[in-house]
Amino acid sequence: MRFVFFFVCARKKDGIDPLFTEVDSLKHTSLNSGEHLWGTPFIMRCMDSLIWVYDEKSNENLFHLFNPKHPDHVISFGRKGQGNDEFIMPLEMMSYNDSVGMIYDYATKKLVSFCSNDILEGTPEYTLSYKDTFPSTVKLFVTRFNTVLSFGFYDDCMFYLQRDNQLLQKLGEFPYRDANEREIDNRLKGMAYQGVLRNNLSNDRFVYAVNSAEIAYFYKIDSLKAVPVCKYEFTYPEYKPVQQENARSAAISSRNVKTFIDVTATDNYVYILYSGKNFKESGMRAFEGNVLYVFDWEGKPLKKYLLDVSVTRLCVNKEGNTIYAFANIPETTLIKFEI
Repeated sequence: MRFVFFFVCARKKDGIDPLFTEVDSLKHTSLNSGEHLWGTPFIMRCMDSLIWVYDEKSNENLFHLFNPKHPDHVISFGRKGQGNDEFIMPLEMMSYNDSVGMIYDYATKKLVSFCSNDILEGTPEYTLSYKDTFPSTVKLFVTRFNTVLSFGFYDDCMFYLQRDNQLLQKLGEFPYRDANEREIDNRLKGMAYQGVLRNNLSNDRFVYAVNSAEIAYFYKIDSLKAVPVCKYEFTYPEYKPVQQENARSAAISSRNVKTFIDVTATDNYVYILYSGKNFKESGMRAFEGNVLYVFDWEGKPLKKYLLDVSVTRLCVNKEGNTIYAFANIPETTLIKFEI
């Protein structure tokens, strides 16, 4: 087994959990969403004092805004389609600042921005902020230095730092268990090591946490480059890479443990939601977790929270004192935890 570590990263053989010596429990409170019915939230973000959700199964709109101060009214916006104000396959929603959000559409490779006030007033407008031209890009965000950090199934790395579609830096290598796995095509390894890419509020730090292995990478960004701060690699997924003439796949074993299923962050802390279950034994419950690991941006383990219910998606407010989440209890319910 291979362990890579920088700065504060610890080297332990028993996985991520033994890194945490401080443990606390959190109890949830259910939030009223009025007459709005949640479907299967895919993305959840906090922007200023508002909660933004991508949930294409709840009604005809893709995106939904929840204001904790006015919980009985959920504002829905954004439709599926190929028009100028429509989306085909949105894979990421993020905040650029307190008043501007962004949506990345994987199908069109477009990153568009919107103002929260326009959504609140019922007059949403979307502005093209970036058009990615690298065919393997899956996710991206704009940094505070007017560069773009992207994740993709690139030929020889995990991330690109780019500006105006000019490549500034290649960084990160997909994990591998041994020399044989290292030789697997990056596009296949990328499928097996998919995860959550999350930036901080100031857009000068990011973390990548793998869904199917206890692997997490912490980076910081400056005006010219991104550099690794801390890397944890404890486990590796079981998968079967298949490469044919016109098709590629990397089927994950149903016995493989789901690990980091969602991540949220402030400028001070990173919160990583852990499952610890596999699909073979737990079915869809494998995509829920009640263990929340908290790190600082140097990758230092700070605290483990045990949630009283398992959740699927979560976000934390800017102040870091309230966690909002979705839980199946038994229907999809918006809840919160006070820290």
